[in-house]
Amino acid sequence: MSGTSDKPNLRQVYYVSDRTGRTAELNGESLMSQFPGIQYQTHRFAFMDNEDKVQELASDIARNIEQGEEPPVIFSTLVETPLRDLLAASGAPVIDLYETFLSPLKKILHSPNATKVGAGHQGFELREASDYQRRTKALDFSLAHDDGLRPNHYDNADVIVVGVSRSAKTPICLYLAMHFFVRAANFPLTGEDLDGEQLPSFLRDKKERVVGLHINPERLHAIRQKRRPDSPYSALQTCRQEVRRADEIFKLSGVPIYDTSTTSVEEIAVQIVKKMDLLH
Repeated sequence: MSGTSDKPNLRQVYYVSDRTGRTAELNGESLMSQFPGIQYQTHRFAFMDNEDKVQELASDIARNIEQGEEPPVIFSTLVETPLRDLLAASGAPVIDLYETFLSPLKKILHSPNATKVGAGHQGFELREASDYQRRTKALDFSLAHDDGLRPNHYDNADVIVVGVSRSAKTPICLYLAMHFFVRAANFPLTGEDLDGEQLPSFLRDKKERVVGLHINPERLHAIRQKRRPDSPYSALQTCRQEVRRADEIFKLSGVPIYDTSTTSVEEIAVQIVKKMDLLH
C-alpha cells in the first residue's frame, strides 16, 4: 500500500539493507499491512554496505527531522553493528529485523550468529534461482498443455484440470505453476466428450491426477456472452446441459470437483495442492 505525498497523514517508510533490500521490504510490507488506516510511501535503500553510505542517509534523515518533518519508519536488515549504530543515530525509529530475531535465536541455539554482510544471502539467492527455474518450467509446461494441447504429454503432468469451456481451467493452471511450481495441464470437455458417461479414454488411466471444475450455469452463460454474445455456445440452455453432463462424468469417475463459481482461483489452487499432496 502506498499513497501520494500531498496527503498530510502520509508516513514515509524506509527499507534499508546491505544487500538487495528484499527481505526488509517483504517483512516491512507484511507488518505495515496490519495498519490499514495508515497511508505510507516506501523507499528502498539497497547495498548500504559501508559507513559512508549509511552516514549520508542518516545525516539526511536527521536534517529532515530538524526541519520539522516526521521521522520515517525504518525497517533495517543491516548486519554490521557500526552500520546499525549509524542508522540508529539518525533519530528515526528503526525496526531492526535481524536483531529482533537474532538475539533470542542465539540463546535458543547456543551459538553466535555470522556478522558478515551477505551471510545467508548466498543460500537465499541460490534458492531464488532454483525457484525461478522451477517456476519457469512449470509455466512453460502449463502454457504448452493449455486447453487440450499435446494430450500425449499428459503423463508428465502433476495435475490435469478438466471442465467445460470457460470454467477457469487456464487461470487455475497458471496459478498452480506460478505459485507452487506445479506442471498443470487442462482439458476442455466438449462435444463427444460430454456425450459419454466417463472421462475421455486417454484420461482414465490418469484419473488419480484429474480434478474436475464445476461452474454455475448462469455464471457460465454470463462469461460466454462476453466472448460470443447470443450464440448457441453462450446460450443458457447449452451452459446448463454442459455443466450437468460434466458434473455427471466427474461423479461417475470419482474425481474431486471444485466449484469455480463460489471459490476463487487462488483458493481452488491451494485446495488442489493440499488434496493431491503437491507441496514439494
